[in-house]
Amino acid sequence: MTTFNRNRDLLNPKFESYKLSPLTQEEHVARHQLIYRSTQANVSGRNRTPLSFEEVQSRIRHNHLSVAHDGLSALYVDENFISVRVSLTQDLQPSFQQVFELPKPVTNQALDEHKQYPSVLECDRGILVATDGCGLLYVLVEGMDGWTAKGVYQLAQDGSTTSPFEVHVVRRNSFSNTVVCILSSRSSAPSHARGSFDLWAVSFFLDDTSNAPVPLNVLCHATGKGVPMHCGFDEARQAFYILGESIYKGIDAEPTPSYTPSANEIAPIPRAGENLPDAPAKPPPYSWTQTTDSITVAFPLPSNLPKNAIHVTFTAQSLSLLVTPELPTPLELPRYMTKPFWDGINPSSSYWTWDKEAEKRVGVLSLHLDKQHEGTKWMHLFASSGTGSSGDPTDEEVPETLDPSELWHIREALEKYTSAVIDGEDASGLGLGRGIPSLAEGEMDDSVDASVGNDFQVTWIGVDGTKPSWAVDERESQWSLLSTPVPGLQGKEESLVIKSDIDGLLFALPPAELPTPLTWVHTSTFPVLAFVLASKRDTRFVHHVSSKAVLAFESGSGFGSGNVYIYRSPVGKQAIAKQSVLKVSGGTSGSLLGVGAISCGENGEVLICLCENELIVVKSFL
Repeated sequence: MTTFNRNRDLLNPKFESYKLSPLTQEEHVARHQLIYRSTQANVSGRNRTPLSFEEVQSRIRHNHLSVAHDGLSALYVDENFISVRVSLTQDLQPSFQQVFELPKPVTNQALDEHKQYPSVLECDRGILVATDGCGLLYVLVEGMDGWTAKGVYQLAQDGSTTSPFEVHVVRRNSFSNTVVCILSSRSSAPSHARGSFDLWAVSFFLDDTSNAPVPLNVLCHATGKGVPMHCGFDEARQAFYILGESIYKGIDAEPTPSYTPSANEIAPIPRAGENLPDAPAKPPPYSWTQTTDSITVAFPLPSNLPKNAIHVTFTAQSLSLLVTPELPTPLELPRYMTKPFWDGINPSSSYWTWDKEAEKRVGVLSLHLDKQHEGTKWMHLFASSGTGSSGDPTDEEVPETLDPSELWHIREALEKYTSAVIDGEDASGLGLGRGIPSLAEGEMDDSVDASVGNDFQVTWIGVDGTKPSWAVDERESQWSLLSTPVPGLQGKEESLVIKSDIDGLLFALPPAELPTPLTWVHTSTFPVLAFVLASKRDTRFVHHVSSKAVLAFESGSGFGSGNVYIYRSPVGKQAIAKQSVLKVSGGTSGSLLGVGAISCGENGEVLICLCENELIVVKSFL
């Protein structure tokens, strides 16, 4: 049984685009200087081993801001390890309260250990859980004289302390007066594969008091690939769900057996001096020619493509090209997302045409570009062509075709190459059989960029540390995550936005009384969300507000402008939806470190964005 089943009735295949609905910066965004500055530079040190790719991703995704359970305030740890509570007055002025100053961690750790970001989360009113990022967990309790540390804990297994850990989610069990936390840490077990991480479900009693670190009670210890990218808690089922690159299995579970291919399944490798049969050479992805004032670019495409499957956008400096076929095709389709031209063009006088050539298998998409600087000779079509610096396949060097009639030869070459692939012949000439495996026929979809979204699987852990009987364990299934709920709204809805082709599908947890096993319910669709997110180069957070809108936040420290892009859901199955853009980070504000939503009386839900130097308040963003 599949955990995420899409409802075709909720799809909107006739959706065309998002239309800009301007929001004024002065009316919706307010900036306030931070009294207690936060930083993302605390994770450093002289380590012998560099951070893995998964750990770098985890640090990019880390939200330094957490929202209290009542949704009226938020918490973070500043650069001096001071836990700070932020609340808003009725006129949306921020108020900062110093909660507790954590002891600064000792910096004599082993050189192989990497620090985590310090964090603070609320597990109940008047009870906070804070971590220094170096392996200690503090329980903070509010009393008449302010906040005090009631207990200090550490992870210990077989008498040894683990690496620094990250706290993902905490919940209090009022019946047993215990707190259960989901933690993760780098795996140090020599038997674990490289890049694996430990997942821990731990608990402690609120009645315990200790000034010296004591071991946490380990309810569950599992390992898997990658750092958890999102964790949530289902109150009705009293269970945590963890989204990771793989299923997190108990450390005592048997490893997945390896597969050894038979001799007949191993493709032959060409040897030096072997006489291989002639094979049609793969033609270049496009051809181009120029005059003193224009550029003509020709892309060969399958002739059965309808015109509405071709999406082309020109700017003065770049090209965006996406082809979304209705039927699977074995051909490699072009995909360019804001690809910079070698020089500027005039987008208003540039256009494209589609020649289907129905009697053949190959048609021609022609781009007619009006040069911005007449008389300038372009050396390449794209600025990065032939550089080889990025490893991007779209940077292939394509020499200019001096004679436009040479396009006929390119079309014929692709026609020959296409016929070999579609007919099942070996187009490579290496004796490797058909162009695509028979099991993959009808399943190929080149319309979505693989870099958009994060592949994940779901692991469920009950509050007692055991796997619930109703949890579906599909090790062969994998989905791609586009968005999670805005922090602060997560307690009101347990939902995810998952990529499906170029759309984003909103899935919510069903009521607990429904029959098991559990499957998420497709409730709404954000059309072409995966496509629009692919154009963002500096996205740090992507969150959604139920089925109303998706918010894509730029970090403000890289190529982006520090904006938040708001994509609203279309009404019914309308072909147009609204899009807005607001500036929230970058410049004097610094990089974006965290986001959340808190309630503020008549103002309703208000976004707060924690930057390095400022706190940004965004109101009426929907």
